[in-house]
Amino acid sequence: MLLPISDVLGELDSSLHAERLLRNLLCSVSENTLTRYLASVHKFILVSEELSLDIGSLKQVNVADILLSLHRGDVHISNALKALRWAAKALRLRLPDLYGGLLLGVESRVLSDRKEALPLPIFILAAWERLLLSEEGEPGFRLFIGGLLVAANASLRFSDCQHVLWSSLQAGRDCLRAISYRTKSSRRGMPFGLVSCGFYGDTAAYYHSWVCKYLFLLGCEWDHITERFGETVPDALFFLSDEMEWRPMSYAQALSAFRGALVAAGLSPQEAGNYTLHSLKTTLLASLAQLQVSFKKRGLQGHHRSSTNGCVLLYSRDDVHGALSLQQMFWDKVRSGWLPLTPQARGGLHPAKQTMIEPQVFSFHTSPAHLRFPVEDISALPVAAQVTPPAPPVPAPEEVEPAGDSDVDSSSSSTSSSSPSTQQTRSWTKVSGQEAEEFLWVQTSSGLIHCASPHSGLEGIVVVRPDGMKIRVKPRCGTIARSMTVLADLPPNPRFCRHKACQAIVWAT
Repeated sequence: MLLPISDVLGELDSSLHAERLLRNLLCSVSENTLTRYLASVHKFILVSEELSLDIGSLKQVNVADILLSLHRGDVHISNALKALRWAAKALRLRLPDLYGGLLLGVESRVLSDRKEALPLPIFILAAWERLLLSEEGEPGFRLFIGGLLVAANASLRFSDCQHVLWSSLQAGRDCLRAISYRTKSSRRGMPFGLVSCGFYGDTAAYYHSWVCKYLFLLGCEWDHITERFGETVPDALFFLSDEMEWRPMSYAQALSAFRGALVAAGLSPQEAGNYTLHSLKTTLLASLAQLQVSFKKRGLQGHHRSSTNGCVLLYSRDDVHGALSLQQMFWDKVRSGWLPLTPQARGGLHPAKQTMIEPQVFSFHTSPAHLRFPVEDISALPVAAQVTPPAPPVPAPEEVEPAGDSDVDSSSSSTSSSSPSTQQTRSWTKVSGQEAEEFLWVQTSSGLIHCASPHSGLEGIVVVRPDGMKIRVKPRCGTIARSMTVLADLPPNPRFCRHKACQAIVWAT
C-alpha cells in the first residue's frame, strides 16, 4: 500500500538483504509503538481511498481532511499525525510538509487543566506491606501485591515491570536489585533497585521484610512453572497462570487487578477509579519533590537519562545506589511521622486523602530465603532446603472478561486479530547474512498463533521445526505453554495473538 509513494521500499526491492534491512528499520521503535504507528497509517490510507484521493498526489489540505475524518472515528489527531510523521521519515514517503502550514493548527488544543496520574497515598503502600507480611489472601493475590510494591518503590512503569527476567533479581542485605531488559527510554536495559525495609520492615534484617516474603512466593511460583513446563525463566512481574499456560498480564487486566488491590487496602471503588498503573511510578517521585529533593537526584529515582556525565553513568555498571539512598531517606521520614500533602486535584480527578498509617509494630512470621533468590552479604541467614508446597495458580482478576482471541490480551491495541497479507506466510523465515534470525509461527492449545523467536539457555520451550530440527523458542509476547505446535503453513483465517509484541511481526510481514 505504501510502495508507490515510498523511496525506501522501492530501493529494498533490489537489495539482497531486503528483509533484514526492513526489520532493522522497524526496530527503531518498540513493538508497542510500531503496532500503533502501523495501525494509524493503515487507517490513514483506508480513509484516503474512501475520500477518492490519490495517495501519491496528496496536498496539505487533503492530509488535514483525512486526519479530521479519522478524528470523527475516535482516532486522536495527535496520535495519527505522529504516526504519519514517523512513517514519512522512516520510509521517505512522498507526502507534503507534515509540520507547517495547515497541519500546524490541525491538532485540537487542550484548554482545560491537564489530567495527570495521581500519586498513591502512602498508607496504601503500608497496607500492601501488611498484606504480604501477615500472609493475608491467596498466594496469587500476594504475588500481584508484591509486584505493585516493587513498581511503587522503584518508580517503574507497567511496561518496565513486564520485561524483568526473574533470574536478574538479586536480593541483598537491605535491598533488591534487578534489570528491566527493555524500557520506554532504553532498548539496552535499565537497572533498578529498592530498599527492602519499607515501612514495617527491619533495616538490619532482610528476612523481616516484605521483599523476603515476596521473593519466597516468587521462587515457589517459579518452581511450579518448572514442574509444568520445564526449566525456563519467566520475565514479567504481573502475570496469569494455570496448569496449561503462564502468560503476562495485559495492561487492562493489570489495571483491573490494581484497582481491586486499592479497594482491599482501604479505598472506595470510586476513589480507586481515579488511579492508574502510572500512579505507581509517580508516588515516590511526588513525595521526594515535597521533601525538596533536587531535580538531578529525583532523576535517579525516576530513571531519567541525562546527557551530562554520560561516560560516568556508562561505567557505573548498576547505577542504583543513588535511588536506594533516596528511598531510605523517604522511609525514614515516613517512619518518623512525616507524610506528604494530599496532591492537588488536577484534570477533574479527586485524590484520596493522606491518612495516618496503622501502628508500625505488629507480629508476623518470618520467611526463609528461597534457593532461587540467594541473599548476598548475609551470613547465617536461614535458607529453605526444600520448598513445599508449590504456589497454586494465579487467579485472573474477577473484573476482567475472558481474553477472547488472545493469550495475552491487549485492549489498548486498535489492530485486528489477523492480517490478510500474512495468511500465506511460511511458518519460519531466515534472514540472509552472518547474524541469521528466525521467526516461527507456533500454536498453543488455546488455538491462538504466536510469533516465536529462538532463545538460548533456559528461555522458552523446545519445539520441533518442520524440517525435523529441535529448537528452543519463546513467543515474543512472553507466553509459556505446556506444548506448542510449529505451523508449516498458516491456516485460512488464522487467529493471531493480539499482544502487541506478536502483532508487530504480523503487521511487519
